[in-house]
Amino acid sequence: MLRIHRVSPKSVALVTTLTFTLVLLSVRLQLLQRLTFLDTDPDFSAFDNRVGAPFPIVPNTVHFIKSGNNSFSFTDLICVRAAWLNQRPDSIQVHCDRCEHLKTGHYWSEISKIPGLQLVPEELPTHVFGRKLSSVYHAADVLRLQILSSVGGIFLDLDVFVVKNLNDYRRYEISIGVPPKQYLGTQVIVAHPRARFLKLWLDSYRFYRADKWYYNAGELPTTSILLKNPALVHIVPWDFGVHMLVVQIFGVCSSHWRDFHAIHLLSRHRHYLVNDTSAPKKFDEVNIKTYNKSFGEMARYALYGETHLILDDRNISRIEDVAKVDLSALPHWCDDHYATEGDWRSAKPMPNLE
Repeated sequence: MLRIHRVSPKSVALVTTLTFTLVLLSVRLQLLQRLTFLDTDPDFSAFDNRVGAPFPIVPNTVHFIKSGNNSFSFTDLICVRAAWLNQRPDSIQVHCDRCEHLKTGHYWSEISKIPGLQLVPEELPTHVFGRKLSSVYHAADVLRLQILSSVGGIFLDLDVFVVKNLNDYRRYEISIGVPPKQYLGTQVIVAHPRARFLKLWLDSYRFYRADKWYYNAGELPTTSILLKNPALVHIVPWDFGVHMLVVQIFGVCSSHWRDFHAIHLLSRHRHYLVNDTSAPKKFDEVNIKTYNKSFGEMARYALYGETHLILDDRNISRIEDVAKVDLSALPHWCDDHYATEGDWRSAKPMPNLE
């Protein structure tokens, strides 16, 4: 005969209370662990960068550098919007040596509307370990390491398009894109301020070579530090899109850009790396509406929350409205209208770009 045991209300209440207490203790423990990583000087000597922490340990702050007299460009607008749309950082800090000048450009009115955006005055370094830096690009390479060593976060070049949320990579001491058989890419770096690799990387500038474009930024830290001790870094072979994708972005129409977490557009170099005489020499919010290459899809999503061609005269959408759009649910317009071409995970080496 089936016997039914009654559970007293007191027992139910006790179990409920114990369960709630355990959950609360677990949450408090995780919070304490996060604060240990974020607010103190953690010891990473035994940290496993293959597994990572069970929670983000890198500040959710996005950093860009904008130097000189140039105002924000159209590509800058696209990439800063994409960073907010797909990362939702606590803040976006644009480190600039002429910040007031940035407020005079055509796209400032749109960029200034991006939530959490801050212009942070920052002098570009002129020397490193007593050696004169040969270009603003080398100065920016040093500055990004100094910024990350100071406060940590997500550093992006201004022509990096964030496709997906990078929070999973915030669980590691430092995450860097290193395509197979290539040097590391500086365009996307997700790092805790006390990451061991950052200090070694910055120290390697004692051997600064002014005559070599990517020696100190990529070649030397890869060969002298990373290859000898890969455990210092969470290596990202393809997902940061720091390999040679300029043809896939500006030369063909393919929706495979959605497979990455970020993509370095190489927009400054497309005019000589991609043979496309039909493309606009300079993109803007009007001609991008009918641009039929991969970058057209990307830019229309960031500006209008659409991927298909736009044939009307609508203005740029409010970023809060685009934020309601699920990118994964948008049609793959390129795949529907053009043959997909190009190898998106190719180990073709990067050219010497200057």
